[in-house]
Amino acid sequence: MLRAARTPPRTALFVSGEGADGYAPGLALRDAAKPPTTVYVKKTRGGHTSRVWRTALPEVFTRLSGQLRPGQLRP
Repeated sequence: MLRAARTPPRTALFVSGEGADGYAPGLALRDAAKPPTTVYVKKTRGGHTSRVWRTALPEVFTRLSGQLRPGQLRP
């Protein structure tokens, strides 16, 4: 979708994982993305455990919040 889109989507993606399970595909996704699409990839270990989510969520919300402008969200 990112390669074929006439106009790249205005979206921010956060991809995490380990090796071929999320990390490598996330790098490929990041490489395929064109502005205004942004892709942040983080290497993590431990699968879908609460420890992984506990450390990832603050960073996810911080990064995604940085993509928003005042008044951009509508109900």
